[in-house]
Amino acid sequence: MNIEFITEEYVAQPEAIRYWFCVDGEDYGIHDCKGETSLLDIDGYPIDECNDPDGIKEALEVELDKIKAHNDATNAAEQNETTETD
Repeated sequence: MNIEFITEEYVAQPEAIRYWFCVDGEDYGIHDCKGETSLLDIDGYPIDECNDPDGIKEALEVELDKIKAHNDATNAAEQNETTETD
């Protein structure tokens, strides 16, 4: 399975973030609302787990964990730089 991160977008109601990926040439999203995730189709509609026989949601959640870890590390490094220059 070839997965490429595309972008993320903030959703105000409910407060959440949607992460978009290209999976083997097709776009999917992960809607993350306070740690609860759901798989989205290209139009932003939820895909039931019974309609996910290839395990796309699980694969995207692994990628999402990597993105969050990278963002956390970047934010920590920026905070350290700010603290050191103050």
